[in-house]
Amino acid sequence: MRRRSGGVRRVAAGLFATVVALAGCGGDVAAPGGTEGAQADGIAEAESGSADTGPLHDTTPDGAYSAEIADNSDGEGADSGMGAADGADPADSAADNDAEDADDADDADDAEDAGTAGDHGSGSDADAGGTSADVAPDGDAAGPEEVADAIVADAGDAADGVAADAGGDAGPDADAQAPPKCVVPSTKGHHAVKCLGFVFDLHIPASCPAQGCGLVVDVHGLTMSAEMQDANTGMRALGDQHGYVVIQPNANPAPPAASWQPSGDDAAVLTFTKDAIAVLKIDSKRVHFTGFSQGGMMSWRMICQHAQLFASVAPAAAGALPGANGCAFTGAQMPSQQLPVLFMHGKKDVLQAFGFATAQVDSVVKAWSLKKSSVVAQDAHHLWQRYVSPQGTVFEFIEHDYAAKSALLGGHCYPGSLDQKGGKSGQLFAFGCVDQAAFAWGQAAMAFFIAHPKP
Repeated sequence: MRRRSGGVRRVAAGLFATVVALAGCGGDVAAPGGTEGAQADGIAEAESGSADTGPLHDTTPDGAYSAEIADNSDGEGADSGMGAADGADPADSAADNDAEDADDADDADDAEDAGTAGDHGSGSDADAGGTSADVAPDGDAAGPEEVADAIVADAGDAADGVAADAGGDAGPDADAQAPPKCVVPSTKGHHAVKCLGFVFDLHIPASCPAQGCGLVVDVHGLTMSAEMQDANTGMRALGDQHGYVVIQPNANPAPPAASWQPSGDDAAVLTFTKDAIAVLKIDSKRVHFTGFSQGGMMSWRMICQHAQLFASVAPAAAGALPGANGCAFTGAQMPSQQLPVLFMHGKKDVLQAFGFATAQVDSVVKAWSLKKSSVVAQDAHHLWQRYVSPQGTVFEFIEHDYAAKSALLGGHCYPGSLDQKGGKSGQLFAFGCVDQAAFAWGQAAMAFFIAHPKP
């Protein structure tokens, strides 16, 4: 079982107790009424002539969701990588879970977790990392302000002690492919692959086993799961439509206590991504990364620590963080190379104040000498701006004033999402913005990826 520092354990317990209590006591307050805005007309322009992304949820992938789990406890069969999960007995895989977690002393669990710096938003800082299902509150659960203060303090302490698992050399050979650690299925359809102590939802379009497809890694936020992430981005259906394998990892423990820990979890996600690239013969020029909230923070770290692996990256609802868990675009946290970035953040975000987003934008603009180039799209409720570096690298920033149904989230939501009622296992909130948005985040990210492969 993974251990956390005492301060972070107490903060995580108090934070989780606060979120759950507020969610059950009037926290689900309707946001201001919906606003008029054009539907996804601006997305076609952003695609630069690519095919129409279609509805956000044109969902019915080939075959229903599969309960199979590829057992990767010892890495057996990793050399072949061919359909190891197909036909697997879920009960047998479940029985192996404890043994696998004990045996997988890999990058994902090497270090004592110093805790996640977290979302340093205003008010009820509910999307900060560090929740754990096996940690009980210490009797007197902290209030929202106390929790937020403690998270900031623990983040500063953690900055000096975070293990280097999530990092990586910035040199050109930093992401060289090692022998696979995970048995990655290669057959079309949806797979739940257990490896490195995590379950990775892997969706392979029907066309991909026969040809080199692109890859999108799509990472959820605090309290969420891969299923909740896809309910908001529609990335699996978009992958089917445009020829991209989609990886959606699940944080531990299960929702609603799910939380990413940078010191080990980044390394596990990166390892599975590299294994999938090798086994599925992914087009190395079309490897992309996106994430929301904690997943957005992971996206920034991938930019600063593994820029050479990805063609483009799209963080959402996640701005600048202090210390080792951030992406400061300076010193040791300078990306090894420039790459196209699409960044989105809500001006009404309650969990991470908009100032964190503008600080992140400012750091990128300064580091890459960006200049404002054009406005991609704009109306009364959102502004989508494009910046370009002297080297021609594109950076785009979307700011919006939409909000989720829950007052605990505010603008911490997915524009254009159909997730208005929740209902997934362990789901505390509906994460879709209730306002009629001018764009859908999943479609916008996919259009950006299509338009920005590696040269």
